[in-house]
Amino acid sequence: MGADGSFEVKRLGSDGHFALVGELDMASAERLREAVTAADGRGDVILDISQLTFVDSSGIHVFIELARNMAGERSSVILRSPSPIARRTLEIVGAAGFPGVEIEDSAPT
Repeated sequence: MGADGSFEVKRLGSDGHFALVGELDMASAERLREAVTAADGRGDVILDISQLTFVDSSGIHVFIELARNMAGERSSVILRSPSPIARRTLEIVGAAGFPGVEIEDSAPT
């Protein structure tokens, strides 16, 4: 975790849309899992990751786990507007090929 170790999950509305801010790592991954699991409704989970300053394998694992858990609902985990550091990490691990995970460069217009 970084110097300040900050991470925040901001719920954007009530439809499974969240903004992730700060460092998503082993210490903060459970907060993301809990927030998304507690969200009401069906359909895609949209995670705006434009403000992530760090993401490690624990964060990637949560993305995969959420997608796997949603597979029966024909829903996806959409990683929207990745920050440069998040984009690089997603590229390294091949996240675009993970079942149920989609990467969007920006919000649809």
